[in-house]
Amino acid sequence: MDLALDGAREPVVMELELIEPNLFLRINPQGLDRFVEAVTAAGRGTTA
Repeated sequence: MDLALDGAREPVVMELELIEPNLFLRINPQGLDRFVEAVTAAGRGTTA
């Protein structure tokens, strides 16, 4: 969620993402594998 201040200096939502476009999977060498495992487990109704 990205916020900005309006004219009255009150926070307003500028952007709300339903899916994070950058999952930072390249930071951790196992990141992609862990993500795939988590999505697969969620699809099966289990935990990763």
